[in-house]
Amino acid sequence: MKKEKILVLGNGYVGSAFAAKGYTVLSRKEFEYNEKKDFRKLMRRYNPKCIINCIGRTNTRWCEESENFMEALYVNGNLPYELSGFCNYVGVKFVHMSTGCLYDRTDVSCIEDFFIAAHCNYTVTKWVGEKGCSEQDLIIRPRLLFDSRNVENNLLVRLQRFDKFSDVLDSLTSVHVLISATKALIDGEASGIFNVACDGNMSMRDIGEIVLGHKVKTIEVNELRRRAALYLVNNRMNLDKLRPYYSPPNLKDEIRQACFHMPRL
Repeated sequence: MKKEKILVLGNGYVGSAFAAKGYTVLSRKEFEYNEKKDFRKLMRRYNPKCIINCIGRTNTRWCEESENFMEALYVNGNLPYELSGFCNYVGVKFVHMSTGCLYDRTDVSCIEDFFIAAHCNYTVTKWVGEKGCSEQDLIIRPRLLFDSRNVENNLLVRLQRFDKFSDVLDSLTSVHVLISATKALIDGEASGIFNVACDGNMSMRDIGEIVLGHKVKTIEVNELRRRAALYLVNNRMNLDKLRPYYSPPNLKDEIRQACFHMPRL
């Protein structure tokens, strides 16, 4: 499908990266907590064949604040349901950006039909968002996003402020991989849930040593959760379902390339 036929909603961390690749991206402001939004107006103006929803409240600490939960639930949960219903009614492909944080296992690589672990407000709202989608929709589960931009949502930027790191293996997704894999899945007319990540797993300790350029100290996961006051998860995502459509690059290579181009704080 040509980029001109794909409309991306949300110009945040992921949406702005789509814009840099030449996609049409709309501001998230008119779609979040706004009862005046008019989906039909979008169709008349842009005539898309596919809509990608990149609108989401992704700050987990913000989502944990009780006064923010209903807004997070609307943006992450109800809005995908509304968009999915509209897209299916008018015959437009709907793609929803979810999260790989719905898993919480490191003993095996998690496949898409594993039991969901809704362990915090953020994952509860993202789970609701997935449940509101239809069988025809494409749901993407990326995990711990990074790229070379010096912005707060970039995991590699946040890691530069850490003093200790977990040595548990994780899956991570570069923004480049997320965009390329999503386009390949759309072109392949895929539906359902797909894990999207780089090939391979690394620990935050190993990544921290690449980012900082020196040996780092480790910390146990339970202690890290206590210090962060958040239920941080570790998981390894299985990519077998993705591979027929897209072959993701090696994780370590993607991290090194991002670090090479990333300005220091």
